[in-house]
Amino acid sequence: MSAGHFPSLMAYFGAVLTGLRRLERRWQPDVIVEDFAAPFSSIAVPYLTRTPVVGVVQWLFAADKAKQYHLPFQHIERLGVGAHDTLVAVSEDLAGELRARNPSADVRAVPNGLEPVAWHVRPRQRGDHMLFLGRLEMAQKGMDLLLDAYAQIAAYTRSDLVIAGDGPDEAALRARAESLGIAHRLHWLGRIDGPARFEILAAARLVCMPSCYETFGMVAAESLAVGTPVVAFDIPCLRALVRPGVGVPVEAFDVRALAGAMLALANDPARCARLGAAGPDSVRHLDWDAVAAAQLAAYESVLPARPVARVAGRGGPGHPGPARPCPQRVPRPAAARRSDLGPGRREPHR
Repeated sequence: MSAGHFPSLMAYFGAVLTGLRRLERRWQPDVIVEDFAAPFSSIAVPYLTRTPVVGVVQWLFAADKAKQYHLPFQHIERLGVGAHDTLVAVSEDLAGELRARNPSADVRAVPNGLEPVAWHVRPRQRGDHMLFLGRLEMAQKGMDLLLDAYAQIAAYTRSDLVIAGDGPDEAALRARAESLGIAHRLHWLGRIDGPARFEILAAARLVCMPSCYETFGMVAAESLAVGTPVVAFDIPCLRALVRPGVGVPVEAFDVRALAGAMLALANDPARCARLGAAGPDSVRHLDWDAVAAAQLAAYESVLPARPVARVAGRGGPGHPGPARPCPQRVPRPAAARRSDLGPGRREPHR
């Protein structure tokens, strides 16, 4: 989240706080899904409504945003996490963090899904370059560490470093490449969206993910699906995807170890091919049908023994609703309502 987006984001959360009841009256949802978002994750929607709420958690980085903006976002995040009785996390590591913060909640791990095309893209010709795909940012994505690592090995490999993406630190990273003497070995492609990103990933010899923290690691999953091995720091959430046999996890934040792994793979195309061949099967569980079924089960779990007819944000003209009016809500025990903390009960990805 850049500083330029901050005011509009605050306005969005303000609109949710002031307009939630009006939206409920209009759409009469069976379930409200609060999608946790920067900078403070949750605005504790369960305290604002009596409609059942499911929190979908892509990240819990409010403490990092608090340092960036010098505002106490982490306190709002703590309140929001504690407000929810049902939470869906995108990884087991994140689910474990949520259980530690809110032991009474029903926390489920439902990963992000991969587009079906991911398993069917194969390169017309595999290149010999390394690739970074993602946001050009240092604090989370570790791009400064990647450039430092590549500078250590550039003289020992023919593989150039291709960088696809845009972000707030692009100018600083270009300047860093100049100072390291590797600018002529870097190729900046800009932002790559849609199906083209799978072709970019499939054409590389290896993909580098120097992230300092992640909540899932979509780029790693997409790389493995197209048969390209990944070198990444061994950090929570990424380690579930980047395992020996399909990639090379290295000691977190160890630039020398990252450089060594990059060099070894870049100069060993046969090993890259073996790792890449095992990649697609390792992420088959991210099929969208399986992911959607697990997500639906989480929504249905908050209702009184009836399938979900409508979910907030999904109804409206052109979207069929239930064949009969929604039944009367079954109230929860008074001890679990938390109605003393707000006017009602209970808010909302790479």
